[in-house]
Amino acid sequence: MENIINNHNIDKILSEINNRNDFLELIEYIFYYDMELLIKDISIKESELKDDINKLKLLEKISIYIYSNYTNELFNKNQDLRDKALELVALTFERASIYFKHMDLNIIDGRDIVLKRLKYCFRSSIAYSLAGNSPNSIFMANKIIKLFKYIDKHEGYYDKDLITLYRFSSYILNRKFSLSTSKLSKKQSSILFSLTRYINTGNQDHYFMAINDLQSLISSKLEKCQSEQFWILRNIYLVLQKFYDNCVWTVLYNIFDNNYIKQLIKSRPPILELWPNQLKIVNNPNSFLNVDFKNRILINLPTSGGKSLLAEFALIKELEKNNNKKCIYIVPTNALVYEVYKRLQERFRRLEYNVLNIPGGYEDHGEKLFQEYSVLITTPEKMDTIIRNNIRNNFLDDVSLVIFDEFHKISDKNRGWVIESSLWYLINSDSYKDIKIMLLSAIIDNGEVILDWVKETEDLNENICDNWKPTLQIKGIAKYEYIKNKYGQWVSVPKKHKYYKEAYKCHIATGFLKYFQKDLEKRTIKLFDFPRYHYKSSNKLVKKENINYESFVMGISQKLENTGGNLIFFNTKGDVESFVRSYEPYVPEKVKISQEINRLINYFEKRLGKEHLLIKGLKKGIAYHHGSLPIDMREALEDYYSKGYIKTLAATTTLAEGVNFPIQNFIYSGLKYVGQKTIDIADFKNIAGRAGRAYQSTYGQIIFVKFYPYSVKEDYLEYENYDNNVTSSLLSDEKIFEIIDEMNKKNSEDIEDFIDQASNNGFIKTLLLFYNSISENENLLDRIFSNALFSKQLQQDKLKNLLHSSKKVYHYFDKKPLRIREKVQISGLSFYSYYIVQKLAKDIVDNLDYNIRNNLKMEMLIKQEAFIQILSLKEFNKMKVRRSTPASKKIVIDDYSLFLDWTQTNINVPQLSEKYFFKVKQPYRISRITEYIKEMYEYKLSWALSILSRIINENLSLDISSNIINFINKLSQFVKYGLYSTTALDLVKLGFNSRDTINELAEFIDNNYEYFKLKELGNIISTLDHNILSDKLDSITDYELRKFITITNNLKIISKQIEKDKKVKTKIAGTKYHLCRLEEKQNILDKIKKNSKRIVLIPEPDNYYDKYAVEVYYNQTKIGYLSRNINEEVAYYLSIYTPYTIDLININVVNLNKYIEIKVKINFEV
Repeated sequence: MENIINNHNIDKILSEINNRNDFLELIEYIFYYDMELLIKDISIKESELKDDINKLKLLEKISIYIYSNYTNELFNKNQDLRDKALELVALTFERASIYFKHMDLNIIDGRDIVLKRLKYCFRSSIAYSLAGNSPNSIFMANKIIKLFKYIDKHEGYYDKDLITLYRFSSYILNRKFSLSTSKLSKKQSSILFSLTRYINTGNQDHYFMAINDLQSLISSKLEKCQSEQFWILRNIYLVLQKFYDNCVWTVLYNIFDNNYIKQLIKSRPPILELWPNQLKIVNNPNSFLNVDFKNRILINLPTSGGKSLLAEFALIKELEKNNNKKCIYIVPTNALVYEVYKRLQERFRRLEYNVLNIPGGYEDHGEKLFQEYSVLITTPEKMDTIIRNNIRNNFLDDVSLVIFDEFHKISDKNRGWVIESSLWYLINSDSYKDIKIMLLSAIIDNGEVILDWVKETEDLNENICDNWKPTLQIKGIAKYEYIKNKYGQWVSVPKKHKYYKEAYKCHIATGFLKYFQKDLEKRTIKLFDFPRYHYKSSNKLVKKENINYESFVMGISQKLENTGGNLIFFNTKGDVESFVRSYEPYVPEKVKISQEINRLINYFEKRLGKEHLLIKGLKKGIAYHHGSLPIDMREALEDYYSKGYIKTLAATTTLAEGVNFPIQNFIYSGLKYVGQKTIDIADFKNIAGRAGRAYQSTYGQIIFVKFYPYSVKEDYLEYENYDNNVTSSLLSDEKIFEIIDEMNKKNSEDIEDFIDQASNNGFIKTLLLFYNSISENENLLDRIFSNALFSKQLQQDKLKNLLHSSKKVYHYFDKKPLRIREKVQISGLSFYSYYIVQKLAKDIVDNLDYNIRNNLKMEMLIKQEAFIQILSLKEFNKMKVRRSTPASKKIVIDDYSLFLDWTQTNINVPQLSEKYFFKVKQPYRISRITEYIKEMYEYKLSWALSILSRIINENLSLDISSNIINFINKLSQFVKYGLYSTTALDLVKLGFNSRDTINELAEFIDNNYEYFKLKELGNIISTLDHNILSDKLDSITDYELRKFITITNNLKIISKQIEKDKKVKTKIAGTKYHLCRLEEKQNILDKIKKNSKRIVLIPEPDNYYDKYAVEVYYNQTKIGYLSRNINEEVAYYLSIYTPYTIDLININVVNLNKYIEIKVKINFEV
């Protein structure tokens, strides 16, 4: 070790760092020791202190040596290696700071410990910054700022100038240059002020003013020989240089309009600088951001590695180039549709780009789908529908960019074909092959093969691949072993032991966590002991007496809570529910239900009743998430987990794959029995990659629970080394080849009837699309097939058979009239099913009462006989409802009556479940009806009624009532969402997705307002005071109000008045709930009239309802909130400490105890 310290050959040191040596071993020792201290929440023993301090001193020596050579010429020759070395240095200081956090205050004075931690956190933050890892740097800077709370209480103990300098430095490292400067020197405040102006304007002069002031500070410290302060400032100087190089103003200035860069900065949290992998793309002169001719782009970055922002850049580039063009963003799940929509809408609405989200399904949304929108976010199934409908509306003519997120899903046996067929169509269509295509993934290892498939020419492709992500990942196995004596025998407990039971043999087992890396075990941490009871006669385990699998998993989760939030992954939704239903917390704890969780429980009880398993779980301290929960509830759980309200969440791939937020502790629950259904290694690699929360932690944990010998699949343990070569879904789809084999057996007379029925197969539907839209010439199929992904991967005999059979299908299409072919293509049905639906539609038209003007109901159009016939078709087969578990008996329900209640009444889900699912066992009842709603209404019947309504419209007479036409046009939406008014459906378009909330809100709007366009409705609800809703709608819950405000914030038209005029006029809202309830209200009003300058505005970013909330105080007394129509912009200017004054315009006392109207003018010194 001393040889390394004394060796001044920097290249040699770095090469040794690159291999395993004492330095890495020491870092790993302190890292895993810190983990033990965190997990067990214990203090360091005095007996361990000497050895640990010696190790820390050695680490510090080497780290400071590397750290001080940052500007060394040799050091900068290999930038990747330099950054790696700095990351290790940062990690060293970070873990040392955590080590001292656990120091026993009886050993060392707490004030000295805090100062030591402050210095370690500072060095760590600096090193992370210089390595280009701004998320980790900011995280460590936040730790510094938290330490000042302690330091300020003992300020007399510390060197005042030194602490002031660390405070100033922490604001820069935190990238919040505008934090309060009251405890800083004038020069320090001036530097922060200049940096704030640079960030808000992009004017480089302000940055260089800050740098000049900083250099003068550095010179003064050097002259005074204040070496420690000199090095602090010198490091800050290097950080600011790095910040400037990576800042969005520097790297995006020549790519995007300034207004977009400003919106990145105004985001919550702000985006001020780019990550190293993003910088490589932005700074590459030949990347898709710097040239226009790149048409095929594959971005393959790690999960949570920054892909989403690059996709946003691609969208903005297209829209800035031509804002009449449209972009489509395709994501695999409805949950991700909503998540991407919220993220994009926050910035895009400020740029006046309209974003539309449409969840999955095959129903048609009409020809006006995209007229007022710039970006459409949807699923592969909806993209398939758009392409099939393009034959009648040429919707794709205006599209310039299509993004496929989670592109590796193309290999999925069940859903992959809709992705592959869409791409296959776009690259073969002469009309649309120039549309730019961007593919996003974290786990594609054969990117060149994919680009070779979709390419036009080599120079139009761009394959972006990088392994960088801000957080590191550590792996461990949680398991147990029996405690043994020195002879290797299981230790039995004595009679007086607390675990002893007379009837059984009792041994003690220890649950522990064993960390490992590259097949090497690093440290074992004991978690808890528990008894294992065996029958005396057979030595078999006593099942009812022993801790079960679920409780062991929960025990591991409880122990890991000190390190951050947990996501426990299960293979199926049945496993998730079984876990929540069966576990008992092994580690005793008193569950404290927070106010936020109580609000969520109230909402869920309204939606699903008090007996739902999810509510029982929340009361036990755990939530769960899977695809059968209603979309609004899944969204609520995602929101609560990401904000930290929910600490432990059990989930399937629906959450772990679908939603773009990282996880601190990813706990793989393991297998419960041999042969259990699992996800494949590629999906596991993608999900596990989410471990690590950028800006909230520097690492993430992946913990494998091994309760049984077979619980952990060996290939999961080395998931990072798995090469995921993306393949066509046809390689695993035996159905199409079964159809081909059957087709080849048919004679010429029977083949037409066979294809009539088989034409609902995805591959045959794609052939129909190609026949209608690209070419009817079967000879061109050879060329089209050569441009298919499957043609590069299928066995040659299978490929020949597929091509030969496809030509047979083309012959079949030759016999079909053009009009029928096109209608079948648009419908997505087989020819056979289309003919049935067509006949049903004509029967409805023949029996329709044209005299009906109002009160048209579903049952007047869809009779029971027609409904039964629809459910008999392959595409719409009714769901099999089980009594309890998937293996239990099927039950019969009244599908038609349930259908009518769903579409014609506001009976809620719990009531519907009791009425129609009473044969299902109580614990499973709500789960079964939500599964039924999702499968039958959100997908199958909404699709069926979409086709039916189109055919009905084609056959209606010209003198039909407009009310009837409007009702028929909305049939599919009525059934999809369970709504029965036009206003309710319009609220869905604006982003609302809870049936109960929508029905209540729609009724309120219909009774109090009138509107004619969707935009007018958006204006109504975006200015609607949520307090009025709370008063008028008795049953509305706090969570619904929160959701209402979140949605309407995204609909608000952002005022540019402050930016333009530096002032804004507004009302103080909420006086009824604040000022009017004060005894001294009249006295306060008199004071406001005399001196309004004492009115104070305070942003409240943690407000439960509205993150843009701004509290209004008079002196120290809260009198209300700033009006929501301007609070977002005001909150931004307040967050950067912009000086302001307030002038009173008018006070109108409507009722001293109920409502006081106060109008003010806010003047900003922008």
